[in-house]
Amino acid sequence: MKASIIALIDHVRDMATLAEADRVLLPILTLRYAYQHKERLDLRCNYTWDELSNDRTSEKITRAMNDLGDQIPQIRAGLALFKKPDMKSALTELIYQAGKIDFPENGKDLMDAYFEAGARAKNRAGLLVEQSELNSIGIGILDIQPGTSVYDFSASNGRTLAEVANSQSNVAVYGNVWNEEAFSIAQLYLFICGIKQFHLTNHELIPLLSYEQGEDRQYDYVISHPPLGLKMKNDIHTRFGTVKREASMAYIIYALNSLKEQGKAVVTVSNGTLFLGASTGEIRRILIEDDLIEAVISFAPGVFHNTSIPVSMLVLNKAKPAERTGRIQIIDASALGQRKRGITVLDDSEVTQIIDCYKGFHEDNKLSRVLDLFEIRENRYNLLPSSYMQMEDSDSIIGKVLIDRSTYERKIETVPLRTLARIYRGLNTAGSTETGTIEAKVIQLSDVQQGMLHLDTVETYRIKNTTKEHEAEIQAGDVLLTSRGIAMKFVVVPDLAGRGPFYLSANFIGLQPFAGVDPYFLLTFFESPIGESYIRSLRKGSALPIMNVKDIQNIPVPKLSESEMAEIGQMHKKAMEDYARAIELAQQQRTNELERLYEKMGVSKGYKKKNGTK
Repeated sequence: MKASIIALIDHVRDMATLAEADRVLLPILTLRYAYQHKERLDLRCNYTWDELSNDRTSEKITRAMNDLGDQIPQIRAGLALFKKPDMKSALTELIYQAGKIDFPENGKDLMDAYFEAGARAKNRAGLLVEQSELNSIGIGILDIQPGTSVYDFSASNGRTLAEVANSQSNVAVYGNVWNEEAFSIAQLYLFICGIKQFHLTNHELIPLLSYEQGEDRQYDYVISHPPLGLKMKNDIHTRFGTVKREASMAYIIYALNSLKEQGKAVVTVSNGTLFLGASTGEIRRILIEDDLIEAVISFAPGVFHNTSIPVSMLVLNKAKPAERTGRIQIIDASALGQRKRGITVLDDSEVTQIIDCYKGFHEDNKLSRVLDLFEIRENRYNLLPSSYMQMEDSDSIIGKVLIDRSTYERKIETVPLRTLARIYRGLNTAGSTETGTIEAKVIQLSDVQQGMLHLDTVETYRIKNTTKEHEAEIQAGDVLLTSRGIAMKFVVVPDLAGRGPFYLSANFIGLQPFAGVDPYFLLTFFESPIGESYIRSLRKGSALPIMNVKDIQNIPVPKLSESEMAEIGQMHKKAMEDYARAIELAQQQRTNELERLYEKMGVSKGYKKKNGTK
């Protein structure tokens, strides 16, 4: 059935934008669902589906929409999306194709297939398209009980409310959809998902955030994924302080105001909300001191379909259990998930891992920690999980180590990598049939072996002839880092001796040190357990880990003087040269010993060493 949904979208793709198609397809799908379940829903249908399929004027279709809206007022605004479309000539075909879809009572899976097929087009009006996994985590943490009420103040297309209703049948769901068209779409989505009772409003978000909820508008639970980066023209004055410009802190306060006295909420916000100072920091301090924040869960960038902004989920609780009083659990899930088609996807086991970690209230210093107020105060009320919990076991160049990046960042003065080097990315090679290409020597992973770049093995490939290819041209002294693949390789480009030009492939990221920065100092850092740990943490995906230029710009590197960096660089070079000589001497010693043994055995009479062999 999902294939039939996708086929409908493909059918109109060339005739209208996906946004325009929504206004036709969603009412048609709703009509189809109603026709299939008319007995269960006790609906009156004045036309057969075959009659609608042959309605070339669209008059019967329009009347059928109006009749359905009269019988189910909850979806009247959604059905009103349907206008006599410009694609009128294709309308009967769309009705015919929709007739092939067999909707179950809960059509959520089919509707999710529809929305996910067009998720990239849903960026209009700032609407987020959350993944089902985020809702599963939020719902699992809230542990919604029967006979309760749940509110989503930024309900987008209604998906979160549908998943709440599916998780607990005896629950009242309420939502506000601040975008008018999304409000209409949410009505249809919830109806097709088989939700019998839902309550939606259509209020603009910022005025809503300014409103102090009365007891008649308070709920047992709140779960919401409001828009990121929403700017406010006017300040919002609350009992926790004044919210200025960015709305994230207003979301948190509004969620708290919307809760009953024993209520609990989960709200996703941008990570800046967790550590920024000024008015945001002061409100965060008050919320922490008032013991209203129960947990913080941070995710990798890309968990929403239309933004790569890193986000965290705040768990708010007006009535913390005794064991959580005066404490905040942080869960760093930023290393979980795999990049697929431009988004970060959590699998079922990872979703379960996060929920179990929260419910178990345990800490392992790798995924989870439980902070007391003293430690939070010491860190200026910073709640970003990565600031506290950066420990991992690792096999490093010096053996097995336990890495603690948080201690490194607290005790060592550092500077962002971007202040030490120009960071550039490699080029994708072109196919043999592509036009506008040139031949060039392009460095691949196989050209870096045992810490050395072998220029004599570099082969010629075709690359796009653009004005930017020179940006990927390597220079002597550049530091190369692998950006994809399981193996991590780091190397300094040797003297090119007039050879070249050589270009970096997309398998690498290049660092061109600024004046006064020794390349071997950077190499030493990235080969260290700490440097490798940062690279590991930034590479996403289990099958083919990938890292991009933006990921590494803010890696914290020890802040040293030019002379100190040069000294470390020279010491690294000497250590590697001594190591290479020691290996060579050991190999020669082994060869000499074996030759004596072979001669003593007599087997040396059966072979002769070639000229030039030591």
